[in-house]
Amino acid sequence: MSGLIGKKIGMTSVYSAEGKNIPCTVIEAGPCVVTQIKTVEK
Repeated sequence: MSGLIGKKIGMTSVYSAEGKNIPCTVIEAGPCVVTQIKTVEK
């Protein structure tokens, strides 16, 4: 499982090449510290 913990800052929107308005959530993440690395064998 992959994941990331963050804090929602707000909302914004971006436009696609076709001119379509796409809503986006702005999330602040970090600092993110690696606590464990698993290999395929484990």
